[in-house]
Amino acid sequence: MNFLQKREKTSASWNCFSKADVLGSFDFMTLTISLDSLDINDFNHLGSLLARGDYTDGILNRNLEYDLYETLKKIYGLSFHEYTHFIDSTSTAWGVSFLLSLNEAYLTNHDIFGVEESEYHKAKHFFDLAKSFKLPDYYTAKTPGVDPSTPWSYQVTAGKRFNSKGQLSDVPITFISFGNSNNERIVRSPLSMVAVLEVSAMAQEILYKSFLVNALPEDTRIVESRILQKESLKFIYNHQLTEYSACAHLVANIHGLTDIIMAYSVCERIATVVLNFTDNCFDEISFSDLAKKTLNIDTNKSLEAITENSIKSRDRGYIFYLICLLMPKNNYESCEEILKGISASLEAMGLDYYQVLMAARREVEVASQTLSKSPIKCISELSGSLLKNFDQKLSTKRGMYDFSSFDLPPVLLGDCEIVSASPGVGNTLKKYDIEEAYNELVQGQLWVERFSEACT
Repeated sequence: MNFLQKREKTSASWNCFSKADVLGSFDFMTLTISLDSLDINDFNHLGSLLARGDYTDGILNRNLEYDLYETLKKIYGLSFHEYTHFIDSTSTAWGVSFLLSLNEAYLTNHDIFGVEESEYHKAKHFFDLAKSFKLPDYYTAKTPGVDPSTPWSYQVTAGKRFNSKGQLSDVPITFISFGNSNNERIVRSPLSMVAVLEVSAMAQEILYKSFLVNALPEDTRIVESRILQKESLKFIYNHQLTEYSACAHLVANIHGLTDIIMAYSVCERIATVVLNFTDNCFDEISFSDLAKKTLNIDTNKSLEAITENSIKSRDRGYIFYLICLLMPKNNYESCEEILKGISASLEAMGLDYYQVLMAARREVEVASQTLSKSPIKCISELSGSLLKNFDQKLSTKRGMYDFSSFDLPPVLLGDCEIVSASPGVGNTLKKYDIEEAYNELVQGQLWVERFSEACT
């Protein structure tokens, strides 16, 4: 069994993006990226096109050749999507918390590290954490036979999760219900963690493709712009994938944004803040009187309890909703307007935008120092890039990352070749051995699965 086959087998039950990311994937349990729809010939073709040296001229003078455009769109559109999952899962406050939990869980493998049984609970904690990203399909309610054609309406609702014993818990779930023009419900999807992660990655894919379109000659640019809009809308209005597009719908509907590029620019900024909420940020939320009125929690005790319990349970999907709803109504056509809107929203929650991000940066810095001492070689190796990638993520202009400035590992292709899909020359992870890292981390994954099955 080759590397690709082994990874497919061990990641199958953990791929929470499997319905949406069909061309590639990011494996949270081994931190490996695969671009299944690409092979080495695609990268060789790109290399030959770039060797002609007309890329910079094409970008600067809006004269990008169509063959190069198509190849860049195919390769980097997908690569940047999956790389964003890697960045979000390793270089945000949420990401380093996840990494620390992964490291602790894998270190409880008695066969390798000889730890006491009293430490095994860390493995079960991580197992539950990884399973929580995407809520079970039960919580996505699709109405059979209902016409899913547009225009859609939407409604934000709330429910409660069932616990392991099948009883209702106090942990809320925020839902978005989508209806057709006949007021029939098409589907109800949870605003889950996977929704936040997917909108972050989809934003980079769409914004990069838009960047390429704008570099084309005018006649081609008009045609490709329409195609990009059509492709993006096809994803957003796919009623089978609404859990993955829920955040984009939320932003577009609340703020009346009809430009999909602008909507994803706003989504990217909100998602970045949400992924960088520390525990202290959750604990320090204190709504202004105007915010309480906007949220209708000043007089509605039921909604007040939902809000309190959502914050208590560290529900980042709900925080995305709060920020979006409390942002002043605006067209958000510039990065400055988006920043002001999010800052105003956080202020209504008793928080300061820059203090939120600086607290997150400190957590990334501390986690990097902790993980640098990990006996797991690949974790220690990755730790040196966490803070750099955090800073690069925040320095983005108009929401689109400069992926040439990140430290990013190689990727696995559909023909089992391994290549560096990162365009950066200063990439310290360019020679990171992803197969060796997989072999090291998958032992921890299999141990976590085996032990967690024994917890009844």
